[in-house]
Amino acid sequence: MPNGRLYITMFLAANLFFSCGAKKEIVKQQDLEPSNLEPVPQKDVTLSLSAESLRTVNEGYPVGPWDALIINVWNHPDLSKTTIVRKDGTIYMPLISEVVVEGLSVQEIQRLITEKFSQFLKNPIVDVEIKEYHSRKVYFLGSIQKPGAYSLFEEINILEAISLAGGPTMDGNLAGTFLIRENRVYPLNLFKLVKSADLSQNIILQDKDIIYIPSSKDMKIFVLGEVKNPGIVPFMNEISVLDAISVSGGALHSAKLDNVKIIKGGLSSPSIINVNFEKILKGKQSYEIYTLSPGDIVYIPKTAIASWNQIIEDITPTLQTLIINPLQATLQVLLYSQQLEILRRQ
Repeated sequence: MPNGRLYITMFLAANLFFSCGAKKEIVKQQDLEPSNLEPVPQKDVTLSLSAESLRTVNEGYPVGPWDALIINVWNHPDLSKTTIVRKDGTIYMPLISEVVVEGLSVQEIQRLITEKFSQFLKNPIVDVEIKEYHSRKVYFLGSIQKPGAYSLFEEINILEAISLAGGPTMDGNLAGTFLIRENRVYPLNLFKLVKSADLSQNIILQDKDIIYIPSSKDMKIFVLGEVKNPGIVPFMNEISVLDAISVSGGALHSAKLDNVKIIKGGLSSPSIINVNFEKILKGKQSYEIYTLSPGDIVYIPKTAIASWNQIIEDITPTLQTLIINPLQATLQVLLYSQQLEILRRQ
């Protein structure tokens, strides 16, 4: 990243941090006998995006359907035109007919059209400019000042995009942010980004990305695995692991109750508490020491769990359904409302 852009990123980070207010750090829970608190190495979190997937590899902005282009052929005003990329990714140019431009950068389109005109003109000079950007969009939902769809007009990172959307609201839970990309959920800790300039969280956005910043007021716990009704449990005042499992309909006969896991700290920086729930049910251990916090995940496995990656593999389908489906429904309502507003203005 060039120095100028890094300066802008750091400046925006500082502004976002002070605009959303200082937040208390979550106190790392101590070991609870006889269970263990296990910090999970970030590199083992399979839901995290790899460094290679954080960036686009296109040379400049890839043109797509509905983008508007200005094409000038020097000394040939009859061949110059302003045109919109059609749904099939093509444009029509005089003399050379249809040209496929979808996925190409401005420089690549210039070279392609110049090559085609060279069959009819001597040393043609072609200049291509993007007049309007419409093909690539990202979507912001949740606790953001201006939720909605935003056009991507260049390679842009999540911090710059959040700034364009007005920044998070005062109750925005930056530490619990989610990125939805190609129907997969990736946890992001944007609080780390704005507080300590952890640029590993400052990903490059791609077309159709959905960024969801939950509200700190929307407090909930996830209970997954071998329970009758896996899903979301509202957080009210104080709740124990016994309460959470009971509200979820109780454990199934297939549950491995001596190997229950409490995942704290979110998926972006998780720690695991092992709970022997059989001892709690038999009254040999108090359930009160296992109090839960908003965002915790209680996982009741079917078999003994050997690794964090296995936990992620088991909980991902249900967790993604719980997160993606409501967000996609919200997104559809939001886009429909925007379309209605456009129609009213016409």
